[in-house]
Amino acid sequence: MRARITIFVLVLFLGLQSTLILAQDGSLTCDGGPNDVVNALRAAFDAGDLETAQDLVTQAERLCPAMSDRLPVVRVLAGRIEQQLNPEPTLAPEPELLLAEDGPYFASTQTLMFSDSDRSGRTLAAEIVYPAIRPEDLSTDRVEANVMPGVEPDTSNARYPLILFSHWWSSNASTDMELFAHLASHGFVVASIEHSCDMSPTCLVDRPMDLLFVLDQLAKLDEGNLAEMIDTDQVGVMGISFGGYTTLATAGGRIDPDHFIAWAANEGSLRGCFGADEQLCWDAYVNNTVAAQWDEVAAYRAEFDALTQGEPWPSITDDRIRAVMPMVPSMGMLFGEHGLESVAVPTLMLAGTSDRLVPYEEQIVPMYAQLNPDERTLISLIRYRHHPEYEPKGSAYYKHFSTAFFGFYLQEEDYAEYFTETYVNSFHDLTWGVYER
Repeated sequence: MRARITIFVLVLFLGLQSTLILAQDGSLTCDGGPNDVVNALRAAFDAGDLETAQDLVTQAERLCPAMSDRLPVVRVLAGRIEQQLNPEPTLAPEPELLLAEDGPYFASTQTLMFSDSDRSGRTLAAEIVYPAIRPEDLSTDRVEANVMPGVEPDTSNARYPLILFSHWWSSNASTDMELFAHLASHGFVVASIEHSCDMSPTCLVDRPMDLLFVLDQLAKLDEGNLAEMIDTDQVGVMGISFGGYTTLATAGGRIDPDHFIAWAANEGSLRGCFGADEQLCWDAYVNNTVAAQWDEVAAYRAEFDALTQGEPWPSITDDRIRAVMPMVPSMGMLFGEHGLESVAVPTLMLAGTSDRLVPYEEQIVPMYAQLNPDERTLISLIRYRHHPEYEPKGSAYYKHFSTAFFGFYLQEEDYAEYFTETYVNSFHDLTWGVYER
């Protein structure tokens, strides 16, 4: 038996030696004959001589024609060689997203209507999602996205911190109800405002004003079962995409009109597209709609504050805002190179590194760079695109980090460990700070 093994090894060794000689003198072929490169490749791979095998892969790709049925075999073997030469590292287990689980409260919702006389009677609907008493005869067919409308508020721990939410472009106040219900289950009241102006360029002025107007109305609320529920001195703001812009604007960001006009003239293009056929392009909308009607936008903004030529516009903010969470914020070109330096509250930004609508390097990274280094946090979602919340893990990330961030700053919960660099980097598809490709 030993003699047979010895003979086999000797034959295999001699075969490899002959392969090397053939490889050196260039007499390998791809015709299935005695000098066939694919057979030589198999022999080298089976013998564990990966360096020779890797060299033979290169020669096989050169010798075998593109339509050859032998080329797929070469590529399979090339993949196996690569795996053995550069094995995937063993990934450490990820921690649990504990705060992505719903909290102790049931969630309910009411719609409140407001009219702003300072803006020609602008009507606003606010979807208020709040901690509620779980009905004893709970009918599951009335529960949607973990929330049931019109249920009696749970006043046991009132007043609850308020989170103002700004929806993304062309959506509505109820679009992210699952996230709102989750936050309500952890003891927040969420007021999601229906902007209803997204097709108008002046909406970029109205959006932050909408949030502050609703905040004022909720602070004056003195009737109905929500009157004693909301702590309007402990306020957070969050929003997605255009709502992310609104969040930064409400946090103190200042529009730089000169920078935006220069961007529209020199850089505005059909970048940042989304959709199956990439026909709907955000930058095209900004360039062709907002920039084209910029005089109207500026005139509208001047109705509320004096504007100084050559300077960024005054911020639209409120001292009651304690922390903000812009998610995949768009419209960064409006703030220019310094417009976000005036944001003075803790800011947690979430963004996908493969976002085509709001390109990560072109818009997200410059916005983040402007924020106060002592108050800013960026969590980069690796290979996620513009709406991570529509992917199961992305949705869990939004729930967990919003609960941790606002819980820490608005509720004084001991949640800081849930959005630290060490914690974030323990997830395989997250990076703390700017993602380096």
